[in-house]
Amino acid sequence: AAIPSRIRIAVLGTHATLSLEPVDMLRRFESGVQISPVFFGLEPRWCQILGMCDQGTAALGKLFKDAEKDPYGFPWDSMMNTITQIYDSDAGLHNAQLLICTEPLAGCMMLREIAEARGRRLPLLAYLGVALLNSCPPDDVDTFWDGLA
Repeated sequence: AAIPSRIRIAVLGTHATLSLEPVDMLRRFESGVQISPVFFGLEPRWCQILGMCDQGTAALGKLFKDAEKDPYGFPWDSMMNTITQIYDSDAGLHNAQLLICTEPLAGCMMLREIAEARGRRLPLLAYLGVALLNSCPPDDVDTFWDGLA
């Protein structure tokens, strides 16, 4: 298949440089393609300090921070429902052609599942620097592993 001239990317991660690095690598690898990333999960100050990222909704980052504080209060189904609402309301998510994931992988898996339920194939490029189960709802670890299979 031919490489498109423009790729819209949703980048999910909470660590600024870890999120920016795979975008930079893609830009260097395929310089003839316009890479248009939208970042989710970063604190706004990092995009301001770095001056190099467009941010999507802050709701995903807030959800994952809240879930980190009270992991048992955010089971998989509840997170899926919330992420579905966020996905449906954010153009950067539902127009993405590629999902780059640094963390949490569970959240990225949920986004892919939601996109697929809406008839969209959303390839996932995982660039992981944290534990796979980081921010996975503790009572739903089996759901996480089943989603990777």
